[in-house]
Amino acid sequence: MELSASQAQETSRGSIQQLIYLGEPLQVVEKRSSSIQWKNLYLFPEHKAFGVLNEDVRFQIIDGPQHGRIHSKSDGAPLQSFNYADVLSQHLEYRHDGSETSEDSFDVQVTIDSLPEINQRFRMSNIYTVTISIEPRDDPPQISIGSKGPIINLAAGARIQLSELHLRVWDDDHLLMKCGWKCKVLKVCASLTKRVYLITDGAVEKLNFWQGLQLCSPSSITLRATSIPVSIQLGVNTGLQLPHRSSRLISAQNLSFYSNFPKSHEILGEFGIIECLRDDKEEKCKAKLRDKKRDGDLFGTAVMSILQVHCAETSSIVHVFHFTFIPTSIRVFIQESLLLNNTDQGVISSRNLMATAFPQNFPRHQLLYHIVEPPKFGMLLRRIQAADGSSKLRRIGVSSNFTQEHVDSQSVVYKLHFVHYSVVNDFFSFRLITPAVSSELLRFEITYIPGGNAIHLLNRTLIVSEGSTQQITNNTLWLETADDSAFTFTLTVPPFNGRLVAGSDVGGKFFLDSGGTFTSFDILNKRCIVCYKTDSII
Repeated sequence: MELSASQAQETSRGSIQQLIYLGEPLQVVEKRSSSIQWKNLYLFPEHKAFGVLNEDVRFQIIDGPQHGRIHSKSDGAPLQSFNYADVLSQHLEYRHDGSETSEDSFDVQVTIDSLPEINQRFRMSNIYTVTISIEPRDDPPQISIGSKGPIINLAAGARIQLSELHLRVWDDDHLLMKCGWKCKVLKVCASLTKRVYLITDGAVEKLNFWQGLQLCSPSSITLRATSIPVSIQLGVNTGLQLPHRSSRLISAQNLSFYSNFPKSHEILGEFGIIECLRDDKEEKCKAKLRDKKRDGDLFGTAVMSILQVHCAETSSIVHVFHFTFIPTSIRVFIQESLLLNNTDQGVISSRNLMATAFPQNFPRHQLLYHIVEPPKFGMLLRRIQAADGSSKLRRIGVSSNFTQEHVDSQSVVYKLHFVHYSVVNDFFSFRLITPAVSSELLRFEITYIPGGNAIHLLNRTLIVSEGSTQQITNNTLWLETADDSAFTFTLTVPPFNGRLVAGSDVGGKFFLDSGGTFTSFDILNKRCIVCYKTDSII
């Protein structure tokens, strides 16, 4: 059923998700102005198809900016409303008032004069917030206490070098610190960019720092230097056991120290990374070790990491935290080989291949079967989904992979190159690769059995007494098909403890070595003889 023009337009209007879209934030330099453009505020793309003019889209400012104002670019008059044509022509701009802030915003309500039904539909969601990013200029440098805190603990007569760990100075206007910045110190007066040492004689020293003269009322911070004896005692150090390529939590049950001052722990791992989950300066050290070694076979069963505890400016002796790696064992269960019974292809499923790992199990998509030697009489294929929803087969060659997930979903297929008339034994060799270790070289057997009407092969064991001979008959070795029974047999490997003798049409006899041939006619005429000793024939 075809829709009329009005019905089609009404259907298209129903597909409108929102009236306007917010683009990138408005970029404004501090104390300056910037024009509001279409990339900050743009209309829905289908508005021209509905006959909507740019002047029909009106924006009402319901909540103005707090650190500036919106005004006309031509005469500077404040604006409370504008239309989309003003945005496209850049007739309005935002001017910052110079306050110390990094962002601002204002809210607008959108209405479309030519589409009242759209206004009714979006009456509860037609208010948008336009964000403004303010780039600071000419701000004074800032000063704060470093990560080591406001207390510096020193032994009597010792000294330390003041660094950014004790005192931080930065400027929002510049990424790099200028060497000309200086902090005024009550008792130590020097530039922080030079080497400043603090020496204590046992008494409590107070250092007052404040910002430069650019601020009207400069704020100050205080560092205290004390000389209290620090006691650091080891509580628990049990080490940690974990499988390769895994993570474990180091808790207070594994590692803990006791001190009369807040302390921090530093662990230097040899085969992994120590990641602090949080820094709460408690007596517990919680960290996570992530093993990043690629080849798990090169790991030792145990490694040790250096551990040191810092209390204020005092460090403990070096401790050793042991990590014991649990070997990962992988098993590949080949429950049954792939059997092709009178068919040229078969699916490899979990009944054929099943891989597991212990003690850490991995997801199925991380258990990779890496092909080292592909099949000789056929090829491996993996079923993939095409873009149109159909499925197609992609070849899996040497050095290619398929996963346990592919096996479980029955996506791996073996297909013969051509149909054979005899039993075919094929195989492919592979290694199972996991995120931790890889397995030894494994082999998967594939057997093809032709149909009963295709070929008939008779191959029975021939019994020969010591020192005697025995004829090969059609009850011992015979080959025939539905349309032929005359075949030529080529001797590939001759007998080890005897000889194979064939007769000729004129009554002569000759030995068959590797590469020699005899026919089905020779078998029927009893011309093929196996002898235990050669001197009993000729």
